[in-house]
Amino acid sequence: MPKSPVKGTKQVLLELPVELVEEAKGFAQSRSESLKEVVIDALRRHMAYPPPPKPAPLPPPAPPPPAPFPDAAASAPTRANVKPKKPAPKRGKK
Repeated sequence: MPKSPVKGTKQVLLELPVELVEEAKGFAQSRSESLKEVVIDALRRHMAYPPPPKPAPLPPPAPPPPAPFPDAAASAPTRANVKPKKPAPKRGKK
């Protein structure tokens, strides 16, 4: 890259896979173009016809509901283990 950029341009430093850079250089050379021209054309084409956006990731699943306490389930009153109460004797005049 040049030490001082040309007016109206901006320098960008990117790390790209070696294989991709070598392939792009070969492609540019076969078409008598510079790597810069190939990259500019590719960026413009990508922005003009972008691929569909990636869907947003799904939220994580909700945690399972807490398990009831073992003692609470065994000691909870049910109709089977509750004796009916006897009515209180009536007080007053007979």
